Amino acid sequence: MNETITKNKKLSIETTPGDLAAILHNSTGNNVVYIAELQEDWNTLTNAGIPALYCTQDTTTQLLSMLRGKPTRKTIIIWNNPDTVSQWNEIIKAVKEDTGATVKYLPDDLRETMKQLRKNPYSEHATKWEKAIKEYAENEEEEANPKPGNVLEYLTGGKYEKDLLEFQTATNLKTMFPVLDQKLNGGLYAGLYVIGAAPGTGKTTFVLQVADQIAEQHKHILFFSMEQSRLELVTKSISRIARKMYPSKQERLKTSLQIRQGYTSNETEQAMQKYKNDIAPYINIIEGNFNTTADTIRATTEKYINQNAERPVVIIDYLQIVQPEEKNSKKDMRLQIDGALTAFKQISRDLNVPVIVVSSLKRGDYYKPLSMDSFKETGGIEFTADVLIGLEFKEVRNFTKSDTDETRRASINREKEKPARDLLLTVLKNRYGISYFDIEYTYMPAYDFFTELKEYKKVKRITA
Repeated sequence: MNETITKNKKLSIETTPGDLAAILHNSTGNNVVYIAELQEDWNTLTNAGIPALYCTQDTTTQLLSMLRGKPTRKTIIIWNNPDTVSQWNEIIKAVKEDTGATVKYLPDDLRETMKQLRKNPYSEHATKWEKAIKEYAENEEEEANPKPGNVLEYLTGGKYEKDLLEFQTATNLKTMFPVLDQKLNGGLYAGLYVIGAAPGTGKTTFVLQVADQIAEQHKHILFFSMEQSRLELVTKSISRIARKMYPSKQERLKTSLQIRQGYTSNETEQAMQKYKNDIAPYINIIEGNFNTTADTIRATTEKYINQNAERPVVIIDYLQIVQPEEKNSKKDMRLQIDGALTAFKQISRDLNVPVIVVSSLKRGDYYKPLSMDSFKETGGIEFTADVLIGLEFKEVRNFTKSDTDETRRASINREKEKPARDLLLTVLKNRYGISYFDIEYTYMPAYDFFTELKEYKKVKRITA
């Protein structure tokens, strides 16, 4: 919505018909004007920066007499129930004939929203109602604009500054893996991040550790888990924290499974306390099911933002389990995944949040160095994602073209038996910085713990 109205004189109850007429003749730069019959509605609109006229029947009669014969390109929206005042039909007809304006009634759902806001201005839902009104006004303004998307209006109307501020609030969210943060140009931005990996590389464990390390900075997390329960994820975190706190007391540490089975130790209890104090208040693990869609994820995220005034990092584990919307349910799997990815990209852009999505890979590439082609069976990820990340066993880089699948599989299985697995994180696409770099990690599956080592310089990629 054009922001210039906030710089103009606010129309008051005592505004003259001449002032009311001026707002309809492009004096504010807005393309849409609202007529409010109730003072409470007028207050709500003007306080939100929405250009509104407070018009009683007497005022509108004077207004129409001044508008006769004067063209306007405004859209006028009547902000009341037209059934309550018979005179509105006459007024609408006159406005259309004399000004050429488009006239609409407020939709029923928005009229109900205004009614609820009038009755319960201090309700826990008030923020959500006000947001719905603003979004409706923004959409109407854009629709009525004779130059939609005009850059000069964007730069001078306040939207540019607003977008800058919103982007900066979702910038440089550090993963607390120093090399990764440096390569990502400071950390996470509002955008779509996709992490793909073969089985055994700990992709869920990795994103959970990233989530905890962000939460530890008092940044909010929404973790949508389609496969693992809240209990599994929480005990993974406690086991990892204990390992970080007490690296020399491994004999007293417990795995996440042991913690779930009821085994504990003083070290585990200390880790639990740290988790409660430093991480748990900021991380929200939402157990998904086979009915979870991109729309339900969006609705939950919007509700969280509205009720907490915080923009969370959204993590979705994982892509292939998210159910398609009904309109996409009859499409093949690739098109369903494309639809989900587009929806997640829209969430990141509309809500100004980082969205991290865990994905599987093409089965034939489990024992090959990762490439864009590894994601081919998972829809158009390489086009939709802002950042595309893969996790792979470091051993994969030592394979040669002459190695058979059986040889490669046996080698990877030996790697999986190690208490500390050598992995590479590779970034195949990065809209915010450098692409095609690798970072070495060790992954201790017993304690669900990743340790970042250094950038991996020896790059050897094969295609067969």
